[in-house]
Amino acid sequence: MNRILPEVEGAEPEGYSNIDEANARIRQLEKELSGLKSANSLSSDEVNELKSEINRLKKYEEQQHSFEQRVKEFDENVVFNDKAPDISEYQKYYEAIDPDNAASIYKDVMKDLQYRAAIKKQATMYAKMDPAKAASVLQTMSGDLDLVASILDNMTESKSAAILAEMTPETAAQITTKMTAK
Repeated sequence: MNRILPEVEGAEPEGYSNIDEANARIRQLEKELSGLKSANSLSSDEVNELKSEINRLKKYEEQQHSFEQRVKEFDENVVFNDKAPDISEYQKYYEAIDPDNAASIYKDVMKDLQYRAAIKKQATMYAKMDPAKAASVLQTMSGDLDLVASILDNMTESKSAAILAEMTPETAAQITTKMTAK
């Protein structure tokens, strides 16, 4: 038979003395291959499960971020709402909430308290002045009518009315509009 068939290089089995040994080695390699395929399949399944879990958790992560934004907006709206209690009431409360959020809001609260204190001080100062002189000074501040309206809002009605009466009708009307909008 060897004379009929052409010689093929590498056709001689190396390391095997008979066909039974070669078949045994083939079966062993097939078992190893089957085990590796099974392990690969398990790893692939595990990877797919982990990817699925990552996608599921991403929704929660996005929801958590959205929730944190809503909490921050809510906290700010509660403090700075027109119908909210006096801002000093919140000072103690915000010292007890989420530290990062509380620090940010507390900083804003303290800035607002300082601003309100400065406005009250200025209102007291202008209320003590002659209405014509106070009106003259406040009218020159027409670039910041919100500030002028805040100052007049912190005076008694009679004092602010006397000052407004000394202003030009246009300026008095603009300031009154600002005061009403508050």
